[in-house]
Amino acid sequence: MEWFGAQFADLPNQVQSAVHTTHNHWGSAAGLLYAKREQSNMCTEYHRFQLHWSANEILIGVDGVPTFSYKKPSGAGLDKWPFDQPAHLILNVAVGGNLGGSVNPADISRMTLKVDYVKVWQPAP
Repeated sequence: MEWFGAQFADLPNQVQSAVHTTHNHWGSAAGLLYAKREQSNMCTEYHRFQLHWSANEILIGVDGVPTFSYKKPSGAGLDKWPFDQPAHLILNVAVGGNLGGSVNPADISRMTLKVDYVKVWQPAP
């Protein structure tokens, strides 16, 4: 299984955008390709998250502002560019672990992911 781009609102008012591949991920020697950005009202207002996926670049953004870009490396194989393979879109809430830190179990029932809409399109051939 290959990995894909991701965006996390893991701390209040902070967004982390990342690209995961079999070559670049948290546990690899190459490390993860990512960027963090402050984003006001992250947990109190709706925001538009973008993932523009083209043949040569993954561009991630919030509210129309780019937060992270990963360009296809020259001569890249599936280990560094799995983004020309079929993929699925997943929206979820993940808490705890190394990225989010410790969680009070009593707070879990109040955690929500509110999605107003999801728009997916592709250019005409």
